[in-house]
Amino acid sequence: MTEKRLPAFATENDIGWRWISGRPAYAFVAVVTLVAAILRLLYLGKESLWGDEAFTVALASIPLPTMLKLLATDEPNIALYVLMLRGWLALGDSESTIRLLSVVFAVATVPLLYCVARRLAGQPVALLTILLFAVNAWAIRYAQEARGYTLWMMLTLASWLFFLRSLERPTRWNLGGYIAASALGLYAHFFAVMSFVAQWIAVLLYARRKTPWRPLVASAAAIAVLGAPIVLATRLGYAGQLDWIPPTSFQTIQVTMYSFCGSVAGGRFATMLPLLCVTFWAVGFLALSRESRKSALAARNLALIVLGAALPVAIVFGVSIARPSFIPRYLFQCLPFFSILVAAGLWRMRPRWIGAAALLAILCLSLYQDYRYYQFYLRDDWRGVTEYILSNAKTGDGIVTYDSPARWPYDYYASNFGSPAVRPDLIFPQWDNEFRVGGLSYPFAFRKSAGREAVMMRALDGAASVHPRIWLILYHNEIPAIGTDAGTERLLAALNQHYRMTAGRDFEEIRVLLFERAGNAPLPRA
Repeated sequence: MTEKRLPAFATENDIGWRWISGRPAYAFVAVVTLVAAILRLLYLGKESLWGDEAFTVALASIPLPTMLKLLATDEPNIALYVLMLRGWLALGDSESTIRLLSVVFAVATVPLLYCVARRLAGQPVALLTILLFAVNAWAIRYAQEARGYTLWMMLTLASWLFFLRSLERPTRWNLGGYIAASALGLYAHFFAVMSFVAQWIAVLLYARRKTPWRPLVASAAAIAVLGAPIVLATRLGYAGQLDWIPPTSFQTIQVTMYSFCGSVAGGRFATMLPLLCVTFWAVGFLALSRESRKSALAARNLALIVLGAALPVAIVFGVSIARPSFIPRYLFQCLPFFSILVAAGLWRMRPRWIGAAALLAILCLSLYQDYRYYQFYLRDDWRGVTEYILSNAKTGDGIVTYDSPARWPYDYYASNFGSPAVRPDLIFPQWDNEFRVGGLSYPFAFRKSAGREAVMMRALDGAASVHPRIWLILYHNEIPAIGTDAGTERLLAALNQHYRMTAGRDFEEIRVLLFERAGNAPLPRA
């Protein structure tokens, strides 16, 4: 009988190791995966699609040649997800159906995370890792969004798994899986390149005599060739997508830390969960550091865990010094490795009852955050905005959206509203089938254009003689790249030349104002 090989950080002295090996472990993984699926399916369609989700749906719905052109020139960073969503929309276009695709990727991530964590830190730590990940409210939040973040994480973990397998057995299957997962990960999100860098730094630092350099270098070259188009397209296609991000501050760092710990919805115990997670993250790092002195394999695995958790954070933070780009969701791929270190701290804690008590506390606090997320974490209420406008619209009404991308969620809900008695004319922005406005090919570039405001004002001048009433949707009015309050004041002044405001209503992150020409009976104030 061949001897069972233990992962670098696992020993036969680990309490529960013998029981936890084999079938009971796989049953536990299956149960945790089911729990993760349930938590990610709850209230899936409760909140409205917000602007980025609606844009993704719109991009996936336009004619294929136009979609491919825009993905290649303006939005390469979400290309893979948009292509997959295009086929998925055949199942339906309700909020829950659209978001279900992200849930599928999120649930598939759980067993992948188990496999990666088991190879890096041992089976007991792997089981604790997926349990922490399953109940993490931040992970649930992005599993319930029609964007490509969970696809990115799934492919990143697949890349890590095949990379680790290739280090041990560089078979065609393992190397092919590594190439495919890594290259596809770049097309799911360009920041996947940082995981690729982390893998190679660790291997170069802790090279072993038996490291299969030739097949690994060949695989890296193949990934570079396959990923070159996305690198080039991302560089050339940049049109100001990051210009809304404020400079990095202490609050930004705090929000990022809270996000990793799953404390995203506030509440009475909002600080307790990060305090526990960070404490056991440190315990896990120290424990694995101590054990890594025993073997080169353990040292390499620790380097892989730490680089997977910290290198993307360091890179994005460094880039943010020149161009602000430090926001939590761009670091989403670090969450699995952060969870591994927290789980390692819980497992290695002595006496054992402290780790068990801390695990119970973290699970309870995480479930409390899940509850608060379901109840109180609100997205932009475009469903309510559209229903309010279409229910109160009259013949001849027009609509102006101050921020041009606000048209995407309005269009989505207007097309799903049914058959309203009146559907107002959209005065601004009037884009073509490639979303071109004012001669510019994309609303992100259009936001920054000096001529953007002139285009909007010309549209208003022409509308005054046609539309007795205008609905104004104010959204993103505090973003410097699109004019902020000064631009809003100029817009209101232009409207007040021909109209007077007769009604207004605030929604989550959105304000709707109704303007009527003098002499028209006003709508009752909402």
